[in-house]
Amino acid sequence: MTPLTLTHQRLHGVALITATGELDSTNRTYFEAYLAEVGSQLPYVMVLDLSQLTFMDSSGLGAIIIATQAQRARGGDLWLAAVRPTPRYLITRTGLEPYLKVHATVDDALTAARSHPADS
Repeated sequence: MTPLTLTHQRLHGVALITATGELDSTNRTYFEAYLAEVGSQLPYVMVLDLSQLTFMDSSGLGAIIIATQAQRARGGDLWLAAVRPTPRYLITRTGLEPYLKVHATVDDALTAARSHPADS
């Protein structure tokens, strides 16, 4: 198993969070706490870069849904970007792709996030 690493940076009112490794039941709590901490700092859009996330199970997907709901309750949002095939399959099979606002690339997500009403 590849450990989960999370990093973030702020780019013009948008938080870019990069996830590397695997997201599953063994690190879900860490993932949820990290996103909650970043999200609680300001009501803004968070972009979750999943280009380096090689695996995600249903508990990881559940954590993303919880983080999305929490961020929306704060007046912001959480968008996914550059989702690799294995995590994308799970998102697509569950029908959650429109709800989670999945973008093809990080640049696409950042461009859309900068024009989001929560950013103004």
